[in-house]
Amino acid sequence: MSIRVLDAATAGKIAAGEVVERPAAAVKELVENAIDAGARHVDVRVGEGVFSVTDDGEGMARDEVPVALKRHATSKIRTIADLERLATLGFRGEALPAVAAVSRGRIRTRRRQDAAAPAAVWEGGSEPALADAPAPPGTTVEVADLFYNTPARRATLRSPQTEAAAIAEVVRAAAFAHPEVAVTLEMSGRGVLRTGGGGQLEDVALAVWGAPAARGLLPVRGREAGLEIGGLVGKPEAARGGRGDQYLAVNGRPVRSDVVRGAIEGAYRGLLEVHRFPLFVLQLTCDPADVDVNVHPRKAEVRFADPEAVRRLAFRATRAALGSGAGVPEVAPAAATHLREAAPPWWPAPVPGPAQDWSPLYQPLPEAVFPRLRPLGQLAAAYILAEGPDGLYVVDQHAAHERVYFERFERAVARQMLLQPAPLELADPPLPELTAAGFALEPFGEATWLVREVPGDLSGREPLALLRDFVARLGEEPAAEPPQRRAARALAACKAAVKAGDPLTPVEMAALLEDLARCKQAYTCPHGRPTVLRFGYPELERRFGRT
Repeated sequence: MSIRVLDAATAGKIAAGEVVERPAAAVKELVENAIDAGARHVDVRVGEGVFSVTDDGEGMARDEVPVALKRHATSKIRTIADLERLATLGFRGEALPAVAAVSRGRIRTRRRQDAAAPAAVWEGGSEPALADAPAPPGTTVEVADLFYNTPARRATLRSPQTEAAAIAEVVRAAAFAHPEVAVTLEMSGRGVLRTGGGGQLEDVALAVWGAPAARGLLPVRGREAGLEIGGLVGKPEAARGGRGDQYLAVNGRPVRSDVVRGAIEGAYRGLLEVHRFPLFVLQLTCDPADVDVNVHPRKAEVRFADPEAVRRLAFRATRAALGSGAGVPEVAPAAATHLREAAPPWWPAPVPGPAQDWSPLYQPLPEAVFPRLRPLGQLAAAYILAEGPDGLYVVDQHAAHERVYFERFERAVARQMLLQPAPLELADPPLPELTAAGFALEPFGEATWLVREVPGDLSGREPLALLRDFVARLGEEPAAEPPQRRAARALAACKAAVKAGDPLTPVEMAALLEDLARCKQAYTCPHGRPTVLRFGYPELERRFGRT
């Protein structure tokens, strides 16, 4: 079989597949073209078998319209060197001709200085028919019957609902990447999204996620080594069951990045339960020469010149945001109805005395500072009920004790010497980790060790059983792997902590609350579960009809 050059129509359809593999990809390219044209408003409308993108940006001259529908035609680059410092979203000159090659459609455009708006109609990449039509300044691209001339590709499309959801995701990502642009999305005549274009990510988050999620966002700011990051991250209690609500823009381009995502999720380690993921919307700014945007056919991924610097900045900025604002989760108003269903308390009543004035003790503090709590009693031998400066606190005694032990195991702890050293068979125990956890071992023959000292605050827990669990967890994977060392400390803390069902005396409850208040991350256990919930006084007063 001889080798020959493909005709232009066939080559165009193949090239279209690199960029336009589904309707959402076409919408993405058209929206990015609109933003590159300086649009302040972008309207996306989706109907049955048709979609359109309208903008108020800089239009095209009449003689430019046919050229824009040809492959490799672009106003954004002139030489290969331009790719190294690209500052626009599109650049390949493939988007519009790729869409035209596999659809029927029309483009109508007008510059502000022109009286008429040239309009071109195409069908499957054929030579467009050009005419004039009335139109406001800007550009409208209407696309119908996508993949009508490539039935095999059309057969790969998912259900209309799935394809519509993909389009909505593309538009949301563009709105987050460019909050200064007012974006609207209409589907089947129904308004789905509308942003104001005021330049504030908080406003876009409100439009996309709604008020409850928007209220639970923390601002992120960071700058380092020519990189700058900003945006919003969700509080731990706003975590999702998947990664759908994670948005990143690099120099204004919505992209995916395992480097950034891994850094953000690493910053939440210990704050989230397993299989829970943070929501975030972040914007990373860097020198265009330090990021390669030409590594993916649809420009959905980027490659950083210094990924470690990006990872470090994203991690530190997110950690700082969480440290300043991730506080006690407040019970939602609907959940507070359980207070009315609770049985009468059976814990000891406090000694009568004058009403306490909390104000001298509780000056305004950052939300992440754990408040001083006064224990009231124990509920179901599992929860400590406590009075705080701003409401009723319910503390999970096991989760709280886990956090206390976990942080103690991270640093040198007080030890107590055993009256009688205990022999223990262990092959090559991790001595540095055991020493840091408060154990002292010395060799006693082959694969046998004498345990002479144990942590001094195990509150009656069996120290040798704890030690065996600790070593077993470290041995599951190489001991040098930091996540495994952390998992071992978490296991040790879990084994040492009081359990649900363990009765506590008032003194023990008070001591646990004091220890929890001294923790660096008091609000979650090492596995990410909350240690404490709060019923705010305003909600209690509302429920009891006092307001």
